[in-house]
Amino acid sequence: MPLTLNNATDVFEHLDKPLPARGYTCTRHYACQLTPGDLWLPEGKQTGQQRPHTVMDVRRHAGRVELVDQFGIKYSYAADAILPTAVLDPWPQARHSAPIRHPA
Repeated sequence: MPLTLNNATDVFEHLDKPLPARGYTCTRHYACQLTPGDLWLPEGKQTGQQRPHTVMDVRRHAGRVELVDQFGIKYSYAADAILPTAVLDPWPQARHSAPIRHPA
């Protein structure tokens, strides 16, 4: 299940980013909830001081969770550890133009 505001243990401030980037809300989730594509802050800073890392791979074994980020760096946590995470804003609605009608 992906990270959401509803399954977070804590929800903090929202950080806006200029387009085309997406803003995100700072949250905390249990390590066992993270899946590939989720965002987390491995160094534990909850504000704009650090950019979130993307989970690329997850390995679970013996009550531990190993997360691999987009740089190939491995981080190991207890499965029940609460980690600083980020939940991305949804993509903005695309503006659709009126359909073009060609004469028959």
